[in-house]
Amino acid sequence: MLVKLLLDTNFLILPLKIGKNLLIQLDALLKLKYTLIVLEDSINELKYVHPRFFKNITSDRSLLDQLWPGIKIVGFNSPQESDVDEKILVYAVENKCVVATNDRDLRIRLREKSVPTIYLKHKSHLALDGDIP
Repeated sequence: MLVKLLLDTNFLILPLKIGKNLLIQLDALLKLKYTLIVLEDSINELKYVHPRFFKNITSDRSLLDQLWPGIKIVGFNSPQESDVDEKILVYAVENKCVVATNDRDLRIRLREKSVPTIYLKHKSHLALDGDIP
């Protein structure tokens, strides 16, 4: 079974913030094959939320590939939604994704829709909330 793991904007740059390779923890936590996905809107959101990281990632795609090897950038147009978090929620539900995010409000909304989430717990390790389908 291949799990689709959708990264939120804040999770995308988490390895740079905490100085850890999260792929090892993801492998241990999921124990399944997974594919990494990020919405194009999340990459664009970096421009406003973390301009320094945005500049590094967009000017050097290899940085993104180093942090998250094999990640796929996906365009997703939801006519009703303009908010990136709402697009993540809709995309995750429609595509049966697990979402990696540290955004507490988004995690609550995802869990209300039975979408499993992965988050950084105690600033040291990843945790899974919910069941992977």
